[in-house]
Amino acid sequence: MRPDVVHLLSNNVLWLNLAVPLWGAVPLITTVHDVITHPGDRETSAIPAWSTRLILRQSDHLVVHGPKLREHAVQLFGKPGNAVHVLAHPSIQRYAAIAAKEAMQPRDPDGFNVLLFGRVYRYKGLEHLIRAEALLGERVRGLRITIAGRGDDARSLHRLMGDPGRYEVCNRFIPDAEVAQLFVDADVVVLPYVEASQSGVLNIAATFGKPVIVTDVGELGATVEPAGIGLVVPPADPERLANAIARLAGSRPLRQSLGLSARCWAEGVNAPETVGARAAELYTRVARQ
Repeated sequence: MRPDVVHLLSNNVLWLNLAVPLWGAVPLITTVHDVITHPGDRETSAIPAWSTRLILRQSDHLVVHGPKLREHAVQLFGKPGNAVHVLAHPSIQRYAAIAAKEAMQPRDPDGFNVLLFGRVYRYKGLEHLIRAEALLGERVRGLRITIAGRGDDARSLHRLMGDPGRYEVCNRFIPDAEVAQLFVDADVVVLPYVEASQSGVLNIAATFGKPVIVTDVGELGATVEPAGIGLVVPPADPERLANAIARLAGSRPLRQSLGLSARCWAEGVNAPETVGARAAELYTRVARQ
């Protein structure tokens, strides 16, 4: 069976460069999650740069996850504007499905749990979250900071912590069921990134109806603010981050309102079915060219 279109969902798999000639004249679309490599991202940096660039040169069309990223991709990769397309990063629903199936409940319903989740590298702004916690002092009753994911160990920054006893650090790979429980436990999910493109973590949090605090980098602010699913603060600004945490901690109605909007967004305009339909429209256009 000869496909009409081939869509690679990442440009970070080295061996796919060898497969491209086998597809002949079939149009090739490649999704570029990160137009530039994130600072401190050791995993992606380990992939030879020539490999990620070669697959893009061999691709007829590129997909990115936002208008700003499209502008950067056109400039960096030498593709014409009509060959670089925007498709939203869809919501990631499997963890919420696990939580629902297992009837998971928050383990500390009386506290206020702030979650930073994912690959914890320098660009994720871990230092700024820790400085924000120190600035909060006693403003947030029952404050807990959960930092979960492989990468840099938050405990190496213990000297910056206001109260090390507030922290739960899981510096390792997190299995799916544990991921689900972490998001159930969270009152707010923070993305204090100093650099970003788009975020899978944001698209997990929304399926749990959790409000987020993001920095205005990449497509994060442009996604969160119009959708009304969280608060946006400047990058590398612990004071503004601390104030945003305190604001959400002090207003259950605000958290509920943002969380409801997040769930509606995840199940509506950003649902996999919705984004998938837009992708199918793109495939049809490309196949007809």
